[in-house]
Amino acid sequence: MGNSSRRKRQNRATSGAKRAASSSGAKRAASSRPQSAADRRADRPVSVFDLLDPKLSPAEVAERVAAEFADHAATGTIARMRLEAGIPAGEVAEASRLLLAGATGPPALGVLSFAAVVAHAEGDEQAEHGYTAQMLARTKAAGDAKGWLDVVRFISGTGHPGEAIELAEPYLRDHLEDQDAAFVYAVMLQEAAGLAEPGERERAALERFADRSGLAEVKRAVVAFMGRTGWGELVKNRAADTLALVPGKRLSQAANKECAALAFETAVRGAEEGIEGLTAKQLLELYRSGHRPATALTAFAADPETPPVLARRASDWADHAHYGLWQLMNPSSKPGVWGLDLASGTRRYLQFPPDALDDAARWTVWLGGVVPVDGVWRVTGTGIMLSPVEGDAVAETISQAVEKLIMTTSGGMPLAEMLPPEPIPYGQAPPWGVRWDYFRPQDAGHAQATSGTVMRLAARIAADVEVHRAKRPAGTGDDPGPVTRAWLDAPLLALHGLTPREAARADAPYVMLLESILRQFEYQAGPGADITWLRAELDMGGK
Repeated sequence: MGNSSRRKRQNRATSGAKRAASSSGAKRAASSRPQSAADRRADRPVSVFDLLDPKLSPAEVAERVAAEFADHAATGTIARMRLEAGIPAGEVAEASRLLLAGATGPPALGVLSFAAVVAHAEGDEQAEHGYTAQMLARTKAAGDAKGWLDVVRFISGTGHPGEAIELAEPYLRDHLEDQDAAFVYAVMLQEAAGLAEPGERERAALERFADRSGLAEVKRAVVAFMGRTGWGELVKNRAADTLALVPGKRLSQAANKECAALAFETAVRGAEEGIEGLTAKQLLELYRSGHRPATALTAFAADPETPPVLARRASDWADHAHYGLWQLMNPSSKPGVWGLDLASGTRRYLQFPPDALDDAARWTVWLGGVVPVDGVWRVTGTGIMLSPVEGDAVAETISQAVEKLIMTTSGGMPLAEMLPPEPIPYGQAPPWGVRWDYFRPQDAGHAQATSGTVMRLAARIAADVEVHRAKRPAGTGDDPGPVTRAWLDAPLLALHGLTPREAARADAPYVMLLESILRQFEYQAGPGADITWLRAELDMGGK
């Protein structure tokens, strides 16, 4: 996702003008004297693509790499690209030899990276591992977490994603909120899954990612703990209080069961001891003081009889679980899928239960919780799938509930009255599914408050969605109608009277509305649908 193609063209045009102005100024300044090769290089930074010139000698390549790319872990990409461009392997190897020989002390990261790629191409696994081991040790000793991750990413890109994933997993377990690490991990998993013939390490890494037994084990252990302590009664009572607000008689048996599961699951994490009678303001002050909620999960984690591995998982669940409206841009991606929480703008690489997304179309929104288990963000499995239009409506309701929560903290409203149900504006909500293409998410504190709001309202929202679906006349719903070329030039109420072609050329609010409609088209068309032609007609770019 990102800017519309129209905005990208504007950005490119602006950048091009600046480059042209800069270039012309440099040319005028140099016009009075002949330029040497060194002068020409000084006019602008050396690009990686400059180093693909087959006319460059090994000495020239080594000189430029040492001058411009010596400190970058990904410098080995230059060696790989020269080899892929058909430049003789002997010339690339000679450049590597010159780089190593020219080092006045321990070789820089970029030099080691270049040498590692050459060793890989020559089949010298021992030398390759030696170079990457030096890179890892160098960044670790310097306390450079980002540099260390860059090295891990480089190792994966060199053809060893299984080894790289093994290196990253302990870091991920200890840094659950590191978004850069999460992105690197997702890329490496995709590289492992994309290998024509995955090795043993790659297969093992993919199996670990797909293995949901750790989540199931901690769930069973927590339920057993509640059964032998007073926590079981508290959680059941809180879940019953939630279900009392759900219109059970108007729901199908399956929907009732799903709402009951959501109410119980959210009570396991959210039912807190010792806060009865507190006002919203008192509760906020308590949390600001560093208070950690006392729940069944924290009690289980602190129990001396709980095995350390289960205590760690329960503690991570208590502190980091995130309930949201997870928009799935491409549910068919493997091995995991990127989810964007429409309520907070948080992005996670999610592991779903097997076959859970087999029938999911693009832009499906999943209402539910995700829990970090040993560093992997796993969907709990309890929730409900929404259409893009339903996702927008629920996101608007959550936004209103969070605003109300913030306003009530200045008064004396009891906790039980903090989150009354809001009417869900089906078909009338702003395009929340497109919002985070244009706006930055707020801070982690806001995301936490939003997650807590979704958690408290999840069962009631799921019930409301089911009742809304049941009330719709047959043949109606979120379907925006047939996609025809005539539609492109028809004024639409959803676009405030503009045609889709006009909206595509209008300001950002109209483009956002149009993008939201296109996503509903793709969702309605089902898994594997392709409306590339429609986006091309509107110059809306690929998504």
